[in-house]
Amino acid sequence: MGKPILLAVFRSLWPMSFRVPGPFEAGVHGPATSARSEAYPPPSTMAGALAAALLGPAGDNSGGHSQSATHEIYSSLASFKFTENQLKRLGNSIRIYTGLAVGVDGPPRSCHAGPNGLYVHTGEGVFMPLGKFKQLVAAIVAEYAGGPLRPFQPAYIMDDAVRRGAARRVETTSRIGIGLQRRDKSVEEHMLYVQEMVDYSSASLAPAALIDLTSNSKPKIKPPKTIREVLDGKTLVAPAVLGGEGRASTLEVSRCEKDPGELLSEGNPRRGLVAAALISPALIGVRKPVDIGRAGEPVVLDTNLARGIAEKLLKAAEKDIGGIAKSLEPVTAIMLHKRGVEARSIGWDIYLDAPRPPAIVVPPGTILVYRYKASGASGQPSDIGKAARVLARKGLGELSHLGWGTVVTVAL
Repeated sequence: MGKPILLAVFRSLWPMSFRVPGPFEAGVHGPATSARSEAYPPPSTMAGALAAALLGPAGDNSGGHSQSATHEIYSSLASFKFTENQLKRLGNSIRIYTGLAVGVDGPPRSCHAGPNGLYVHTGEGVFMPLGKFKQLVAAIVAEYAGGPLRPFQPAYIMDDAVRRGAARRVETTSRIGIGLQRRDKSVEEHMLYVQEMVDYSSASLAPAALIDLTSNSKPKIKPPKTIREVLDGKTLVAPAVLGGEGRASTLEVSRCEKDPGELLSEGNPRRGLVAAALISPALIGVRKPVDIGRAGEPVVLDTNLARGIAEKLLKAAEKDIGGIAKSLEPVTAIMLHKRGVEARSIGWDIYLDAPRPPAIVVPPGTILVYRYKASGASGQPSDIGKAARVLARKGLGELSHLGWGTVVTVAL
């Protein structure tokens, strides 16, 4: 069957909405209420859509699933883990990598870092080819190593990349809605609202994710027929709901020949540094609240806070990355955009029928810089390169198996 890596692409013909948490009810919060949209689907949104398509009735033509099984899948996602029965049905454990996109005008199989290959979300709706992004991260961190960067200097670098055509920016559009009385269709007072939506067709891109299926069952139980067919070289095409308002997309799942740790990492270690650039938001404080030293509005990283965020993200991933965590010393964090670190809700708890408690969200486009600490005979370039590959394979922060904290790493 080849390597159990899948590439999932969501193609939509119309703008989509991934609403930023906040009040959005004109009748309660007043006229001209507006809803902002994230530029990229939240990892939990993509994980739910993929689970429903691959594990639910639509994703299994062998008749092995039911509506109750689909509810079980959504329930397990709400608790951020798959049940033992779901893993048995799939026959594998799952790790999802988000923050990716493919060009809609490119080849159907774009699972590589070269021309017409994968794009990565650098934050704020700006996408760059994976290979070029690795080069940019290396250049920015090398400049930092030679002296402190001016505040937000990388933000101007990203704007310039869009102007030069080296990166693409997805456009947003706004829709004005008016609430109507149900009985006579007359306009309801104070029910004018604005909803922001993101249009991926403006950049000729489609959101994508990698799915790593690693054997986990003893004895091994066969995964659903659809996944077996994809691993055998076929392409699964299925409807999927992604984002607000039940907007339908076409989900295309094909086999990828690349290991995510190899695909998302790069480097020629000379300085003993590992840079991990977030392409999806990373989480801290999901299981246990943490103090980042500030409260209230989103904050920009100063020197101490930057090092603290890099340290906390690494510590949160320690269980996944093992001993590598002890060999990396946090140095700083560099932000490619002006969006700050903030506390926000990360999803809906279907058991409590309420939003989940806020967690600390570190936005995509944040580059975490670590220094490799040699121990004994370690510290060779091969060791630093291995650390970069492990971080790329496992991600940073909490809940990385569901697509949070996906990183592109460069060893310098």
